[in-house]
Amino acid sequence: LFLGEDKTLTFTIYQRPPGMSESAFQASIEAGTATPKDITGWSLSWMLKQKPTHADALAKVTKTTADGITLTTPGSGVCTVALEDDDTADLPANTYWHELKRTDAGFETILSYGSCELRQAVHR
Repeated sequence: LFLGEDKTLTFTIYQRPPGMSESAFQASIEAGTATPKDITGWSLSWMLKQKPTHADALAKVTKTTADGITLTTPGSGVCTVALEDDDTADLPANTYWHELKRTDAGFETILSYGSCELRQAVHR
């Protein structure tokens, strides 16, 4: 991703069958045979942090289903996170950490997690 850029991040949430290993589940996603999870009515939060150990209050960007996350095709497990140019314009180019989480009480679950490199573009 580039700093100061409008971006839409698309996530598809899949249902892992009971007893299926993580590696077999990943292979089914890559093969296009995994079953999407119905996420209708879910509350979600997406955060971008400089370090994964930082408190949530230190997140550089936070999006929720109330502001910035859309359940695009919930019956097919698809949601989008809308990043606006101002969300990252003032951040230094660096590697950050992102996480998408279900936040419904009793169902808190990490859905996606990983590093995210923000780069400085030539245009300013």
